[in-house]
Amino acid sequence: MHAGFCLGQTIVEPNLGVVIRDSERYHLPPKAMEILVLLASKDCNVVSRDEILEFGWGDANASGSNVTHIISEIRHALDDHIECPIYIQTIPRKGYRMMLPTIEKTESGIFSLGSNTSSENLTSSIWHISMAIFKSSRLLKPSAAYIVISWVLLQVFALVSPIFHAPEWAVKIATLLVIIGFPIFFGFHWLQELKIRRRIILSKENKKKY
Repeated sequence: MHAGFCLGQTIVEPNLGVVIRDSERYHLPPKAMEILVLLASKDCNVVSRDEILEFGWGDANASGSNVTHIISEIRHALDDHIECPIYIQTIPRKGYRMMLPTIEKTESGIFSLGSNTSSENLTSSIWHISMAIFKSSRLLKPSAAYIVISWVLLQVFALVSPIFHAPEWAVKIATLLVIIGFPIFFGFHWLQELKIRRRIILSKENKKKY
């Protein structure tokens, strides 16, 4: 991995100590780069704060503020935001995990595209990246909750309707309303997500001005 790898469209060059995104190079201190490589090597699994301290400082009992500072440096280089993370997810009381899969960077290009197998791997990586972005947003939990609650309500309605002699078409209408309601519900929460991301972008632009 020290020869270079990719996280989505971002290129990480550990040997050079740089992160390349949006065609610009961002320097990352050696210690922060080591921790970034550690997170990226764990296949999107959670890495505990103790493990990070042991790896980076050789002492699991070192100050936890070291980890907080290092993660902040990595986020800055990746242009990641703790409110809507795309790269690094904070797991309360557990640690951190890289949300995007690591993609191998070859000498011939950023991605391996030389064979059908490589193309399949790229397609799989893009799928994982898309899912990671979806999971990092505030859409996953509300969507899952809507589906579960809707399914439970429909089951209850189907059991109760014969007791009240409700017509058969009532269940069908209820199912149709649930199906129609999902894109409306999803769209509403998606707009809220866009507003949050817009505030983050505006805040970043204002900081650049000053």
